[in-house]
Amino acid sequence: MAKRKHVRSTRRRIQKGSCPHCNSKKCGSVKYPGHTPWITLQIAGHTVPVFVMDSLPSENLGEYIPEINEIYIKNHLTKDYAQDTILHEVIHAISTICMPTDDRLDEEQVNTLATQLRDVLRRNPLLKEALDR
Repeated sequence: MAKRKHVRSTRRRIQKGSCPHCNSKKCGSVKYPGHTPWITLQIAGHTVPVFVMDSLPSENLGEYIPEINEIYIKNHLTKDYAQDTILHEVIHAISTICMPTDDRLDEEQVNTLATQLRDVLRRNPLLKEALDR
């Protein structure tokens, strides 16, 4: 499967004394102390903060770290890639939290579910409205 590419905007200069991952002076991440979550999700009774980072140690656009229940998403993604990546990592979290190790979804299954779920929500605004009620 081909790796997803993303569009990079002009990178901000890292200010002295700030985090090299988010350019922030205050963070709250376990993995990257001091980062402030962009959003905090509740997934199957677990609190899962989502952090937007200028860079990740891997080439992935996002990652879910099950040991600490944190999601990281790369900054500078197009809207479509950002939505797909967030759903992708949320599905990884659901699979890890709710399923026995041997039954967890593989990468291809997670990719398919994330992309198709985003597409269904985008093409069916009434479904999105019904879910918001």
